[in-house]
Amino acid sequence: MSPYLIHEVALFAAAVAIGALVLLDRLSMWLPKAVRLSVLPAAAILLAIHLAAGSPVLKAATLTLEPRIHEAEVARAASREILGPNARVGADWGQWYASGATHFYDTHGDIQLQHLGYDPRAYASNLDAIVDCPGSCVGPSSASVTGWFADGTLKLRGFYIGDTNDQLRIMLLSFEQPAQLVGYAGRDNQLYRFQQDPAGSYEAISAVCPQSQEAGLSKWGWYRYWPNVFLAVLEVPANSPDAGRVVAIALTPRTAPAPADWIRRSCRTLSRTSGTLLLADRKAMVERLRREDAPMHFYRTLDQMPGYVGVGLPPSEIPPTEATRVDNIIDLSAIEGWNGVQIEPGPERRMTTLPSPGAFCGYIPVQHAGTIKGPCWVQLRLRVLSGRVGFQAFNSRTGGLAHTLGIGAARDPQTVALLVPDFRSATGIIITNETYTSSRVEVLDATLLVPR
Repeated sequence: MSPYLIHEVALFAAAVAIGALVLLDRLSMWLPKAVRLSVLPAAAILLAIHLAAGSPVLKAATLTLEPRIHEAEVARAASREILGPNARVGADWGQWYASGATHFYDTHGDIQLQHLGYDPRAYASNLDAIVDCPGSCVGPSSASVTGWFADGTLKLRGFYIGDTNDQLRIMLLSFEQPAQLVGYAGRDNQLYRFQQDPAGSYEAISAVCPQSQEAGLSKWGWYRYWPNVFLAVLEVPANSPDAGRVVAIALTPRTAPAPADWIRRSCRTLSRTSGTLLLADRKAMVERLRREDAPMHFYRTLDQMPGYVGVGLPPSEIPPTEATRVDNIIDLSAIEGWNGVQIEPGPERRMTTLPSPGAFCGYIPVQHAGTIKGPCWVQLRLRVLSGRVGFQAFNSRTGGLAHTLGIGAARDPQTVALLVPDFRSATGIIITNETYTSSRVEVLDATLLVPR
């Protein structure tokens, strides 16, 4: 985390330098006047030379009269060339600009923090692309879309392999296989465009690989250099069957043996696409971006995204097939709103929740819970019209016994089952809000399932 401290370090170093110069000025009072007047300018020049020579950033700096282009702007231009205008993109918050999105949704809470329950295929189908990058972009690596890439759920739609920043080595992943793979790669201030072509002299390879000292490959990247080869590495998350391995992406000449031969021998190939690699006009791409780029739209929940169809349910919350329904335990007819929430009259039992994550918004009483021995499932049939809700088995004295993940909006009702290891102390079922905005939900049915 040291880059975050650079400002404090700079202030501290400036304070030390000022103190040293003040002390030097006081000591120079005993010197002849002509010498004393030159002491501080000479000391300042020496400090400036030391700063310029001792700082790798300043030492590598170059001077030019040409206007500079920030590489994030090049990455955005490249992503828009791949995805087209009005792209719906999901990504970790750090990639909002480079993603090329017109419609952007921050997937961090859903995927990496695992706040939402979903089926990965249904989730990804709402977006034109999901962005992945080294180190899971930002945040923990316990869960990320790299796992979906590794298991084949997501396909490589395009890429931008940046020149100056690892976080700009981004993969654009989609649920559907693209008709033509297009990607960009930068090196030494020159941009190249890869385009799928069976007769091309280059090859874009993606594969699940072991970390290897021999190949110079770790979860942080490749530590070997091959001329005319562009590389990127994605860390496979801990929740994937391939945990501990990496997804390696190589854009390499078809005639070059390394690292392609090692990938063939040691890795499980995900995709291998031949194509051409030609110079790209970076300046023209950025000028077109500045001329045509539309204002971006950001969404609090995925169901606000244009074309949203639903995210499904995780396997853990799908009702079991080998279970028996037990009625007269959960009394849905006595449902009531909590904390000022009103239940609209009618068989749908519709409510608008409070705009606060985790807020208790509805209560369904439980009767004769002590008669239920062993684990069971609380099953609710819900139609989430907007936002996200959840529910939990609740004890009025000790709190929650078990709770669902967030349940996303869907066109049709969803039947959600919550496994409760011990239901005997339950006094009610609580309906909760699971986002920062108000949600709208209809509670259509509630029952208990026990193993057969």
